Amino acid sequence: MELQHVTEKHLIQMRAQVENEYEIEVADWRGKIKDPEELQHILGLMNIKHTKKLLETDKKIIEVLDQKVYDQQSMLQKAGVPGFYNTQNPKEIKIQMFLLDFILRLSRLKYEPSK
Repeated sequence: MELQHVTEKHLIQMRAQVENEYEIEVADWRGKIKDPEELQHILGLMNIKHTKKLLETDKKIIEVLDQKVYDQQSMLQKAGVPGFYNTQNPKEIKIQMFLLDFILRLSRLKYEPSK
């Protein structure tokens, strides 16, 4: 779980960095260009560029997350946890997520032997 949280945090930072770079670039152009028409044209082009870069970043993030799902499925399958195997089927992945949640909830229960 810790590895997953670290990975998610890194991916969020990666996306935020792309957003931040765009904001900095916009601020730079606003400081350089005084003609409103020219500025709008440049900002329009930058928006297109930013949208493409953000889409590429999102695709990379999805690839990383897909790989993490595959790695987790493999690890749980090798550990012999029933219901876990490698799949890309969204419904089967959702079932595996429910199974994992159930297992985690069970692991948090306190066992008290009956007297």
